[in-house]
Amino acid sequence: MYSKSDHANGARSISVSNDEFDHHEHNLEILLNNEQMAAVEGWRAANRIETREEAVQELVRIGLLSEIGRIYRIVAGIREDVDETSEDGLEIR
Repeated sequence: MYSKSDHANGARSISVSNDEFDHHEHNLEILLNNEQMAAVEGWRAANRIETREEAVQELVRIGLLSEIGRIYRIVAGIREDVDETSEDGLEIR
């Protein structure tokens, strides 16, 4: 489900819900200024996504995957600096 509201300060809010997650509907309302809304619309058009709701969901998914990847790279980098031959099994080189 998708709904849009324009606010006096120029921001627009989008409410999206998704009933695929645990069979519960979750609503999220975000406020976007005109520049952010234009970026979402431009990305949606460039990627030929039908609805703004789908575009926002995909952008959130991409952002979350990017953050998960960043954290993984940090953790993997830390693990490379650990030598498991010490008495306690962890020795930082």
